Amino acid sequence: MLALLLVGLASVVVAKNLAEDAALHEALLRGSAFADGVAGPLVNEGVRAGEVKQIAVLDYVMRSRLRDGSITHINVLGRDGTVMWSDVPQVVGKTFPLDPGVPELFATGGVVGGVSTFVRSEIAEETGEGRLLEIYAGSLDADAVPVVVATYWSLDRADDAERALLGALVPLALGSLILFQLAVLPLAMSLARRVDRGLAERGVMVQHALSASELERHRIAEQLHDGVIQDLAGIGFALPTVAASLTPGADRARQVLDQTSALVRRDVEALRSMLTELYPASLAEGELASAVQDMVDRAELSGVTMSAQVSSVPEESLTVIRLAYRIVREGIHNVVKHAGAANALVTAGRDGSVYVVTVTDDGKGIGPGDAPTGHVGLRLLGDTLRDIGGSLTVINASVGGTVLTARFPVNLTDPETVGHNRGGQGFRKVGRSQ
Repeated sequence: MLALLLVGLASVVVAKNLAEDAALHEALLRGSAFADGVAGPLVNEGVRAGEVKQIAVLDYVMRSRLRDGSITHINVLGRDGTVMWSDVPQVVGKTFPLDPGVPELFATGGVVGGVSTFVRSEIAEETGEGRLLEIYAGSLDADAVPVVVATYWSLDRADDAERALLGALVPLALGSLILFQLAVLPLAMSLARRVDRGLAERGVMVQHALSASELERHRIAEQLHDGVIQDLAGIGFALPTVAASLTPGADRARQVLDQTSALVRRDVEALRSMLTELYPASLAEGELASAVQDMVDRAELSGVTMSAQVSSVPEESLTVIRLAYRIVREGIHNVVKHAGAANALVTAGRDGSVYVVTVTDDGKGIGPGDAPTGHVGLRLLGDTLRDIGGSLTVINASVGGTVLTARFPVNLTDPETVGHNRGGQGFRKVGRSQ
């Protein structure tokens, strides 16, 4: 439609310009012929001297030509700009400055002209006739004295030519575009349907990828809980027994065992904390606020004062909740590890059809040489959000620090796969037993 509008306007402009050019060319020819064949030969010494009889003859012929309507005004000018005859009697005998290019016509006998509004200095007042073709033609009078005949021609011929050109150009230009649009419409509709299907399939694939990521987290958490953590816990229980069986003089060995026991207990606690962070039990039940608060509490152990404002919606899909949790976890991790902040705020909630997560801190911010996208976690998270039609930005706050903002659509559904359900249920059992 925009192309049709532009072509239509261009056709009108082109037709108007072509019509005016054609009318001007015709008026130049007719103005020159009128000056040489009609007006010029009627001017003689008697007209210049003001003889009534000679002027009456000139006046009769000029006004006869004005009555047919093709010429609207006529002025006969002398070399010094004096009006020797005009259809406006009050300017006859007056001298007016000549337009640029007109004085040369007395020597060359050429013709010049253009489209102008009829407000001329040699006319006493504006007649309100609008745009006219203004033609100046040089000629010789009956005594071979140079004169210039100024004629004003109506643009009716130009208007008629413009309508004729529009009648020829517009159907050709617009008609061909309409036919072309009709020809490509089936292809465009087919392409649009294919794009829609591609976007839908891509969205499904991304959601399945998110689901697969969650399944992998379940598997890792289950292996940690049932394997490494249990083994380390068993070692932690066995080491004191070994220390008790040492001889009274084995102080060095007993010291090493005590240090090893402390190290094992610390690693077990770290692994259990990692296990809870990978997939907290409350998140499996869709309780995002509780899961985020647990993570905030753990982050405060590093010395950062942190608060959370999370609005929970019962009908929110688990995919949305898990993705929001992943964003919060990445944001808090960057605050603790890189920001050097004293305070931080986490917010999460819906904004219409979009879910918005922000993590704001008062740390050192992003310096000129820093590249937020250089962090692998942020880069992967940004790629995931872009794939589902969301966005991730990390900018400096106006009062110092950094603001991480993630936005993504809330219409993410949970892929119903048997493996997914089994994995989720299996992990939740492990969480409760722990």
